[in-house]
Amino acid sequence: MRAVVLGSDGEPQLDDVTDDLFPDEHTCFMEALAAGTPAVLVEHTFSVEGQPSRTQVRVVGPNQFDLTHDSTLDSFGSQTVDTVRCTGLEISDSQLDAVECNPPA
Repeated sequence: MRAVVLGSDGEPQLDDVTDDLFPDEHTCFMEALAAGTPAVLVEHTFSVEGQPSRTQVRVVGPNQFDLTHDSTLDSFGSQTVDTVRCTGLEISDSQLDAVECNPPA
């Protein structure tokens, strides 16, 4: 995962040591999900070709979240915004994996 971090000059810079900066973002999100507390986790990634995409996970209730993947800026991808509502989330290999997902009602 990469985070946008502001340098001493105030300019954004990509930082590969996100885990050192935000060691508990997954734990925090899992706790919010269990309680139904509003929370949003956003991840910016790049395709093999270097094109940007964004994934947003938003808690909408206890053990329910919307997962939105936006690839509109990826000229080699689907260039769509897709959202599913999920009721399961697992942590594996330091990443969050959504399970039990369907299109939102």
